[in-house]
Amino acid sequence: MIAQDQKIADSLYVIYRQGHLKGINKLELLLNLSYNTSDTKKSLKYANELIEAAEVYKNDQFLYRGYSQKGQTFRLSGDLTYALEALFKAREVAARIKDKSFEGGAYLTIADVYSESGNSENAEIYYTKSINLLKKTKDTITLIAALLNAGDDSFHNNKLNKALGYFKESETILKKIDYPIGKAYNSGNLGMVYASSGKDELAEYHINEALNILEKLEDHNAISDYLTFMSDIYVRRNDFKAALSYAKRSLNLSTRNKMKEQISRANLTLSEVYEKAGNPDLSLSHYKAYIANRDSIINIENVQQLADLRTNYEISKKQTEVDLLKQTKKNQRFLTIIIGVGLLLMALFAFSWYRRYLFIKKTNLIIEKEKDRSEQAFSELQATQAQLIQQEKLASLGQLTAGIAHEIKNPLNFVNNFSDFSIKLTEEAMDELQKTDSNPHTEEVKVILSDISVNLKKIHEHGTRANNIVSSMLLHSRGGSGKREPTDLNTLLKEYVNLCFLGMRAAKNPIQVEIKMNLDDNIYEVHLNKEEFSRVIINVCNNAFDAMRSKKIAENDENYLPTLTITTKKEKNFVLLIIEDNGPGIPANIRDKIFQPFFTTKKGTEGTGLGLSITHDIIKGHNAELNVESSEGKGTSFIIRIPD
Repeated sequence: MIAQDQKIADSLYVIYRQGHLKGINKLELLLNLSYNTSDTKKSLKYANELIEAAEVYKNDQFLYRGYSQKGQTFRLSGDLTYALEALFKAREVAARIKDKSFEGGAYLTIADVYSESGNSENAEIYYTKSINLLKKTKDTITLIAALLNAGDDSFHNNKLNKALGYFKESETILKKIDYPIGKAYNSGNLGMVYASSGKDELAEYHINEALNILEKLEDHNAISDYLTFMSDIYVRRNDFKAALSYAKRSLNLSTRNKMKEQISRANLTLSEVYEKAGNPDLSLSHYKAYIANRDSIINIENVQQLADLRTNYEISKKQTEVDLLKQTKKNQRFLTIIIGVGLLLMALFAFSWYRRYLFIKKTNLIIEKEKDRSEQAFSELQATQAQLIQQEKLASLGQLTAGIAHEIKNPLNFVNNFSDFSIKLTEEAMDELQKTDSNPHTEEVKVILSDISVNLKKIHEHGTRANNIVSSMLLHSRGGSGKREPTDLNTLLKEYVNLCFLGMRAAKNPIQVEIKMNLDDNIYEVHLNKEEFSRVIINVCNNAFDAMRSKKIAENDENYLPTLTITTKKEKNFVLLIIEDNGPGIPANIRDKIFQPFFTTKKGTEGTGLGLSITHDIIKGHNAELNVESSEGKGTSFIIRIPD
């Protein structure tokens, strides 16, 4: 929304005084005057004139805008009862003209008013109505605003899961459109929810993302608020230096831009940080500044005297606390000195007897600690050495594999291309012979050409299989970027399981498969390499489809329905992913071999034996755990545990 501009209002007032405008032009003039005028009384006057003119001209759209502007003006002046009355009339007009976008906007503003008045129950009701209506329109921006405001209301009422749900929904919409300010607010709000949930790393990531966007947009109000919140995160970590840095940045920014509310909030944060850091004088100084700025915001004449009394009382109370703290510390120091002198005198008598005992005990402790450290260091060295040897072997094998694969791939391409071309030539020769008169020689030639065609097809078939193996070897030896980022695991699973299913349906010998998705809604973001982990999903799902296809063909049972079940579950310290099929199962004698490179039970060109080997390497690269449970005749489950 464009901010109010009194200069625009002054220019429009000149046109208003002339009184020449009629119809739609007059309605536009009154709307802009009401919106841009900073004087509340004049703004209400123009809004009422707009309502009267809209009724005269029978223009329901401007009648809606008139009531909306009137409600907003009352809301800004603090008259929330009158604001609701006007906004409900705006909603009635929107419903009458069946404009879902207008009606959703009216419900949104009504919800905002209830939220500001502390009536969270009614606010939630009207936010829900607004969101449901706006989802039926193309008004994406207003829908995002409704989701953000609803989430903000839930957050401030400590309904963190509900708030997170709203922000995740708006995040999904924002990924599809270019709306930087909306993305910034949504990311910042996600950060605040994560911070309140104790997930400081996610909180810091999202708030920093918001700050980067807001600094480009120069949205100083929001930047100041998020800097203050970052300060709170570092206070919880007892990193007072970083906390003070963020709070001071917030105060400097809000002071430069004369933002009184943010100045007050930054001073309060600094007061709390200094108090926890053990600096009561600076804590009191910033607390006084907080009180002064807070009361300048609530500068109402008929309560000013009361505000002064309250200010003096609160500062006096704070000063008393500081004085008491100083006196307590002074008394503690004096008491410590007395006790110290007494203990010193006692220690002098016992020192000659006790010193040797302490020395021996200290020496034994040092020896014990050094022994433990040496054993631990030796164990870590052995583990690191084994890991380095394994990595070196794998790296050498990868380089060797890639080199061999590249060398083999070129002649293979020639074999495949020329065998394919030769098949076509033999078919053309056969066609020409069919057109000539039959004699013993031509029949003999046909037999020879037929044998050649069969041989060429076998060459092409096995060449294609060799080419697939080489391609898989290259894929196996090619490492990913290794970069992991917060990823919505459930969304990734839906996308790639569906992709595998569509690929299977489009390929040879498709089967009907029922896919069950049991996804835990409490799983939001997991640190993954999307490119690599998508290959895991594809490899395991393709194997499941192949297994269920072989069972359906072998048993020829009409009652057998191939079923693929995908399950995710949030466990302590890790996320559980299970991909389960009801295929024939894996025989016990080959279960230990399925992750070996080039091991396959498939025939012909159907498999290379590298899919599960690649899957195993990717899972290990994520510090995750992969297990297989299988029952012959009943099915197989691939169980993956990913660190949270």
